[in-house]
This record gives sequence, structure tokens and C-alpha cells, in this order.
Amino acid sequence: MSSQTLARFGGPLAAVVVAFCFPQPVYATRYEDAKSHFDSGAWTQCIALLTAELDEHPGHEVARILLGKAYEADEEWLAAKTVWEDLFKIAQNEAHRGIARKALLRLRRQESQERDRDWSPWSGAEDNAKPDPFHIEMPSVRWEDVETVESSDYQDKAPPFHYASKHFDVYSTNEKLSEVIAERSEIYLKFMTDSLFGGRSWGFRLPILCYATEQDYISVGGAPGGSHGVTYGSILGKSRYIMIFHRLEITDENDRKREVMYEYAIDSILQHELTHVMINEFFGGQEIPQWLHEAVAGRMELTRHHYEEAARLARAVVAGEHFRFRDLFE
Repeated sequence: MSSQTLARFGGPLAAVVVAFCFPQPVYATRYEDAKSHFDSGAWTQCIALLTAELDEHPGHEVARILLGKAYEADEEWLAAKTVWEDLFKIAQNEAHRGIARKALLRLRRQESQERDRDWSPWSGAEDNAKPDPFHIEMPSVRWEDVETVESSDYQDKAPPFHYASKHFDVYSTNEKLSEVIAERSEIYLKFMTDSLFGGRSWGFRLPILCYATEQDYISVGGAPGGSHGVTYGSILGKSRYIMIFHRLEITDENDRKREVMYEYAIDSILQHELTHVMINEFFGGQEIPQWLHEAVAGRMELTRHHYEEAARLARAVVAGEHFRFRDLFE
């Protein structure tokens, strides 16, 4: 229809003819109406409009983003997850892929929080607490029985009290402590063997040297300053020995320095270092990345708050504070 013909109609009829001949895109109308429903909290109407829009225009990424938000607002979590997964697969716009990625991480975190709500280890609901799958029940210890330094007469760098178990030769400055360390090391070795290492057998005998104090650990043992446990290896990738210490200097509330039993060394640092040993033995002389060593060893420390750390890591990932593997490999 020519402009001259349109002009002859004039008035409202002209507007009708123009609208008929040059219709506005349907998706634009649907999206704007859906956005209005979203802003007013009418989730059902919003979802219906956006579903119809995406049936007709599946590449409308902005509509898919709004649909994911609407499903979340309506607490339709599985539907929301499906929308975000679809967007992540089809998005041509990298910013939209980023929105989908963060949404999926957010939903996973929320699912984890819902699952953990009744048993979170920091919630105080200890009776209902879900056990850490890598928590190991160790025999109870009266720390006052093992905290005394009975002798610090080091012989060729080794503490004086020796106790031998199947896989470990433990040397410490307290006779009972040597036995406790050997017993716990064997329990941990068996648990990890059954849980992660396929029930294999181990052919090593490993010295564990437990010094009296941090100063002895550094000056006599030659450990690096600032470390509280160390595993020394050979050029063949095997472990030679572990070093820790069991008395820690602290400053009390009266600003006085004193030494106390360093329970964390026996409850966590020991397991950390034993994990290094097991990884070295399992993989032999292969080159294992240090970050992998430390990540696994840190996870196996028995007194760390792993769920708190996982939640903190999830928040950092959602905030974009970490690299994705594929970005690193590129």
C-alpha cells in the first residue's frame, strides 16, 4: 500500500492500517508484558508469556534469563536449573553464558545449604550432624600424659624415645607420645588405604620425628622456619621421613609467653604429612603437582572445618574470584 493511499484513509483508520501492515515484533510485546508481570511478582503469568516466547524464538537469550529468574522467584528450582543449563549451552553472548554459569553455581550452593541445614557442623545441632566421610575415629588421648618433655637428648637429630609399629618408626621426647603417634598413623594409613587407595599394601617403613618445640624442630631437625610439619622426599619421589613438634609457645591473656601441648600437630598436621607420604608411594616417581598434594593433604586434616571452607570457596567462585580450568589451559 503506497503512502498516498494511506493518506487518503486518514485519522484512526490510518493507524490501524499501519499497524496491520507493519506489525510490531511479537517477541518484543511478550517480553515487555512478561517483564511487567515479573516486576509485580506475578510469576505464573510471567512464566507463561516467556515460555510461549521461547517456543517461537528459542534464541531470545534475554527472555531466557528472565525466565530463569522467574522460576527461581517462584521457587521452581528444577525448572530454573533446566533454563540456566539451556542458556549456558546455546548462548552466543559470553556475558549471558556468565550469567548462566553463576546461576547454576548459586543453585548448587542453595541445594547444598538446604541439604546441610539440619546437620551443619557449625549450627550447634550436633545430635543431627552428618558425619564427614573422611572423619576418622581415633582413640582418646589424655594430653597431660604426653605433653611433658621427658628428654630432649637428641641423637643424630633423632628424639630419644623410639616406638616401632608395622609401618612407622616414631621418635619423640615423650615415651607415651611415640606410641600414640605410631598408633594413630597406622589407623590413618588403614582408613586411607581402604577409602582412597584400593586396599593396596604398603612396603615402606617410615621414620616420624616429633621434636619437643618449634625451636628444636628448626635448629636440630633443620625444618624450614614457619612450617609446622614437613615431609622430606628422595630424588626418586619416595618419602624419607616426617618431622613435627608437640609443644607450642603462646602468649596468654596476661601477655606472658608459655608452652602448651600442640594437639593440632597430632590431630591434623600428622595426617596432612602422612597423606603426602601415601601420594608419593602410590604414584612412585611420577611428578605430582604441588597444588594437588596440598589440596588432598589439607582435606585430610581431621580437625579442619571443611564445610565452612567449601562454603567460602563456593562464594568466591560465584563472585568470579577463581580461574576456570579451561581458561587456564587456553
